[in-house]
Amino acid sequence: MESPSLSSDSVELKLLFGYMPMSEANGVFMGELAMNLDIAQWRSRWLDKTTTASALSCQDSIVDDLNLQETEMDFDPSLRDRILAVRAKLDRLPYWKATPYTIKLVEIDKLIALQGSVNLNRVERIRRRIPSNASLGDLIDLCFDFNRPPTPVYCNLVAPNAYAFSTVDEDVRFPQPEIRLLPRHQTSENLPSWESLPSLVVQAVPGDPFVYVVKTHAPAGLFPSIPITGTRHFFVLQNGFHRAYALREAGFTHIPCIVVEPVTGTETGFLQTNWSPERQQQIMLPRPPLMKDFFNPGLIETVRTRTKETVWKVSWNIEKLHFQAP
Repeated sequence: MESPSLSSDSVELKLLFGYMPMSEANGVFMGELAMNLDIAQWRSRWLDKTTTASALSCQDSIVDDLNLQETEMDFDPSLRDRILAVRAKLDRLPYWKATPYTIKLVEIDKLIALQGSVNLNRVERIRRRIPSNASLGDLIDLCFDFNRPPTPVYCNLVAPNAYAFSTVDEDVRFPQPEIRLLPRHQTSENLPSWESLPSLVVQAVPGDPFVYVVKTHAPAGLFPSIPITGTRHFFVLQNGFHRAYALREAGFTHIPCIVVEPVTGTETGFLQTNWSPERQQQIMLPRPPLMKDFFNPGLIETVRTRTKETVWKVSWNIEKLHFQAP
């Protein structure tokens, strides 16, 4: 395969066609592939890949009480200070301060991958950051990249009471607006004034600079036809797909990451709301999609497409209402 180009006007994508839901595949056909490829031919390829996926053995995906310690490992005690330093930085963030978690080494081939594609241009940039003789400390720095430079996001007024935010980084997202107390004025020294007012804040948030997974469990009885010892465990990769891909491609078997282990179904659902219902259902398949599947020629297709810029339009309307005081 030709080495992926770092050209700014094109990207090379590896699509995990074998596990791509039909609605998602149709989006690919009409988006990335519609301009210059035979859509009927690609639909036929997609059907072939899904047939291959349905015939895969589930044995290579099983993590149970018998092999859990090989899949999820503790760090060597010599790295204790490095891990404590990572935890100290995470605990400064409100979400991670309030969320129980551990930091472990998890086997890449057992990670459930619900993301449908990998950007090979981005993978190549990550590969260049991995030393040829990388130590586990180097991998910790890669997977907890707190010094990552900010993502460029551009803002333009496009209409009265409407702004457009744009970026080529597919990881940038807009969470729900928040109400915060912010200073009404800034002094010449760029220090906040004493007066703070409730303000509506809309943030352009880059992807998290660390790798994390959600670990869930299911009793063996849910899979009567599969030999399972004790409980079956699932490690769903939530963030860090490109780093996981790059490390596996470089020959590493495990990746340093945050492991979140929810205790209720409601909490699990909340942690996985970024996935469509079709993708969430794949977690409990006898043989779910795995990171290793991106390296199976029978399941993937590689395409080159033009770089896309993502644009969000944010608009607002202010109305004055009156309510009877309590």
